[in-house]
Amino acid sequence: MDPKQVFTVVEVDGKPAIRISGEIFGALTGKQEYGDFHLRMEFKWGERKWPPRENVVRDSGILYYAVGEHGASPNKAWMRSLECQVQEHDVGDYWGVAGAIVDVAGERRSVGDGKEPLIYFKKGAPGLTVEGSMPRAIKAFDNENATGSWNTVEVLCVRGTCVHAVNGQVNLVLTSPR
Repeated sequence: MDPKQVFTVVEVDGKPAIRISGEIFGALTGKQEYGDFHLRMEFKWGERKWPPRENVVRDSGILYYAVGEHGASPNKAWMRSLECQVQEHDVGDYWGVAGAIVDVAGERRSVGDGKEPLIYFKKGAPGLTVEGSMPRAIKAFDNENATGSWNTVEVLCVRGTCVHAVNGQVNLVLTSPR
């Protein structure tokens, strides 16, 4: 049930597309289970923003390897899962939702202000476990097109390795999802 019509099917350039208003938090969830997969989607941001995010960047995501019940996340909206971040200027980053854990070749970098260091993907670097209070890994580089332009995001998972690609460029590789 979607009384606010947060999710609708519209026509864009003569083809069906899913329009997500972003007015409230929500998710589209499939019932079929997947092991290895390749997901490819195209998106562009609309103009409107809603509270509580009306003064910050637009934010969405692709949550995969989702398990358990909806509502496991701190905001009670999502399942335990791995997330390919789809957020302005952060497309391709990784977030561990509700306790999901992965390993990433990378390096820890301080972000200052006494905050916990973040893990930045670096091909060939030692593997680091992404977990805890800041379960985030930062992509190697920003390959997003300007806000309002079309972008392509891909998530490819094969035998325990997951790749995030933006506009045809790999920007993060995760291993050992759990």
